[in-house]
Amino acid sequence: MRTLPVRVRAQQTTAGDIAARLVGHPALTRVLYPGLPGQDPQRLIGRQTEGAGSLIALNFAGGFDAGVRFTEACRLITHAVSLGGVDSLVQHPASLTHRPVEASARPAAGIVRLSIGLEHVEDLIEDILTALDAALGAPTAAEAVVLSA
Repeated sequence: MRTLPVRVRAQQTTAGDIAARLVGHPALTRVLYPGLPGQDPQRLIGRQTEGAGSLIALNFAGGFDAGVRFTEACRLITHAVSLGGVDSLVQHPASLTHRPVEASARPAAGIVRLSIGLEHVEDLIEDILTALDAALGAPTAAEAVVLSA
């Protein structure tokens, strides 16, 4: 427990760096992170929390299919339902926890949640950018090798 504040600050810093880097990416219609400019209109950060946290939500322009392609293409980030640990995790609620819900009633099928852990920020960004290419329909590096053979 003595190292918890240090770990949380590191995760928040990394999450903020990643969120800022993803704003404007063509695969995404929106990056949701309370630490981004304009995303804390109530100014709760500082009053209710000591930071913006380590969770990021990505809204994919390609909807459900793009969210699935993204999560399947992540290599460093683990596809799992849990959030908030020391390992980075990705979750696509529409294909996991909300799958039993009728498709027309599912909220935002293109939303993916990222829980940022303690991995190196550049390693995470590389994994995310590669997965975003897959969400756009571009072949991953492994697929490109197979295609060129």
